[in-house]
Amino acid sequence: MKAVPAESIMGLAGECSGMESRMAIYPVVLAGGSGTRLWPLSRTLHPKQFLAIGGEHSLLQRALLRLRGIPQAAAPVIVCNEEHRYLVAEHCRQIGVTPSAIVLEPAGRSTAPALTLGALCAADLARRDVSAGTGDEDPVLLVAPADHVLRGASAFVDAVSAGAAHASTGEMAAVGVVPTAPNTGYGYVEMGDSVSPTAYRVASFVEKPEENVARGLVDSGRFLWNSGIFLSLASVWLEQIGRHRPDIAEACSRAFELGRQDGEFFRPDAEAFAGCPGDFIAYAILEKIAGRTGDMPAASGSPHAPNGPECVLIPMQAGWSDVGSWSSMWEEEARDGAGNAIRGNVVAESVRDSLLIGRQRLVAAIGLDNVVVVDAEDCLLVADMGRSEEVRAVVERLKSEGRSEV
Repeated sequence: MKAVPAESIMGLAGECSGMESRMAIYPVVLAGGSGTRLWPLSRTLHPKQFLAIGGEHSLLQRALLRLRGIPQAAAPVIVCNEEHRYLVAEHCRQIGVTPSAIVLEPAGRSTAPALTLGALCAADLARRDVSAGTGDEDPVLLVAPADHVLRGASAFVDAVSAGAAHASTGEMAAVGVVPTAPNTGYGYVEMGDSVSPTAYRVASFVEKPEENVARGLVDSGRFLWNSGIFLSLASVWLEQIGRHRPDIAEACSRAFELGRQDGEFFRPDAEAFAGCPGDFIAYAILEKIAGRTGDMPAASGSPHAPNGPECVLIPMQAGWSDVGSWSSMWEEEARDGAGNAIRGNVVAESVRDSLLIGRQRLVAAIGLDNVVVVDAEDCLLVADMGRSEEVRAVVERLKSEGRSEV
């Protein structure tokens, strides 16, 4: 990939927005997660997006395959950690997907910097496609996590189509999942006034509430789970990150300008990126514009929405999980008549509602209820299913002790 010319991120946003108009969707797949809550199967060097959960393909592969149902979608831009580059490339090859780019984060800085690198890449690809007479103008970015389960291809395509229609006008569109239970491990988005048959204004965000609060949110009928799927024009995201988080914008812009192509990978400059702070997409931008309407003060430099972009919410009714714990993995796996999800070399007697995974050694379980047993090559996890979220604390302890099992 040719690095973007030395210009400000705001300047690139303006250039993209001035191109001739026809909607193209450039998927940006965020594949940089560490997946510590699924230790010991998910490790620093082999996190959960590379695991096959509830199917034969890895979560990354499933995220890429579902993009094939979107007619306007270009080849995806994948943003991943440096140490996972060969895993990403191999998982793409196994399913016959050729990304338009694989962008390597020099260091993990969470989703807002990762998306900014992806947006710069997509904008550069769009400009070169237009110059060649084959592409489109300012692309709609479809931002999708690589480590989630989503069942319901048609619901996903419908939500993306609705979100892209709003994004193409300069709005930012978040996709929310209709909740099936008061899950405390998910963020929630509140539906405000209806703005179209398929969308609502975003009224507020609630991050991982306590159980009694989560139950009230679900019972109200006004809140959806935050799926992490998000659509925006590249120019609008670059404009907004430059306005609200100029520190992130400047670091990413400089790292991209100084980046270089290395075979099938694009490497942003590590030194320029080193000072980039971390932040999440919702915290950095979406929460700041939630509830915005046309009577807000004008934002400078936006030809799409003179008063600044609105954030809209697209409801999606589909089987969805971020697979953020062993209990959620148990829910995604096929289970036997006793409610057990069993993989590998396992013998179970009088065991109920449990997740049992044997890799090499035989795992024999007797008289257990509601437990997780995961046998890996170098360690064994045994946990109460209801406390499986606490695996993160074990991983943090191993890190602090410098243990190689991380």
